[in-house]
Amino acid sequence: MDTLFSAANAQDEDYVSLQDRLKSNIFLKVDASNTDCFVGEPIVVTYKLYSALATESSIVKNPYFDGFDVKDLKGSSDNIASRETVDGVRFDVHTLLKLQLTPRRAGKLTLGALTVRNRVKLVDSRGNEDPLLDGVEEGYTLNNGYFTLPVSSVPITVLVTALPGNSTTAPSTQPNGLVGDFKMDVQLSKKLLAPGEQAQLTIMLTGRGDFSKIEQPEIAWPEAADVLATKVDEDKTQKQDGSGYKSFTIPFTINAPGKYTIPSIRFSFFDAQGGRYKTITNVPVELSVVSEGGITGNETSTNKQDKDIPLTGIGLAALAIALLFTLIILYKKENSRFGR
Repeated sequence: MDTLFSAANAQDEDYVSLQDRLKSNIFLKVDASNTDCFVGEPIVVTYKLYSALATESSIVKNPYFDGFDVKDLKGSSDNIASRETVDGVRFDVHTLLKLQLTPRRAGKLTLGALTVRNRVKLVDSRGNEDPLLDGVEEGYTLNNGYFTLPVSSVPITVLVTALPGNSTTAPSTQPNGLVGDFKMDVQLSKKLLAPGEQAQLTIMLTGRGDFSKIEQPEIAWPEAADVLATKVDEDKTQKQDGSGYKSFTIPFTINAPGKYTIPSIRFSFFDAQGGRYKTITNVPVELSVVSEGGITGNETSTNKQDKDIPLTGIGLAALAIALLFTLIILYKKENSRFGR
């Protein structure tokens, strides 16, 4: 049965109510990788429940993210509780939400509050009370020994700044507003091909940003190339700082023998750290298509029979000895001819 605080309790500054006792042992914490960013610059937000008590918890109200694009980053490993010590108390830590939020507009945007209902066991089946109830003077209600405690996270304000004027870099296939810090690596699976043999060109982008918004960079293929469907691989478990990767693997074949060049590939974005637009490129990729038995400029024939063989020091010594023996034999023949 619920009762009101007594006047004595209200005046006792050292008294801690049951609600406050429980909230010291069960609370929500919000971690944001950044609260001051640009439009299009993703941040990673994690909502965690800290509990030093045996509880049954459930989300009763999800946070709102007005003005953000939302991507769920929570993986199977996030379902495993960890342990942390806070002010000398050991807590089980449960990751409830892990999200990538990309702001769509400038201004002060709010990360809404998450509310969780917790059923805390304060009286066991034998009627033994939890020590938290010692000295509690206000009234409280238990249901089969459980006390229901709702807890909410604190809303967070994110300051979002608009991007500067249009990029002055060379044209890019990437959408306007792609923000982050990226590196690009371009690799060819093989550089010497037979006509019609398949190879793969892979474009790997790593760094920080909203990888879901990255489109395949434009490639100036040789006219003789027959390009097949692209395979896209994207990191689904980005880290707290938003780092990850995205790769594009493009199979292709070329039937006509010859030497070919795939020109430099350009990738443009707004560098949030440097506060400027940036374009990165790779060196041109060269390859050769050689028919069976063909020789490229990089090959050396090993079938030439009349090829001059250079004489080494050992070869010269052997030749000198052979000439000396020949001279001795000729000398003896001449002596025997004249009866010497």
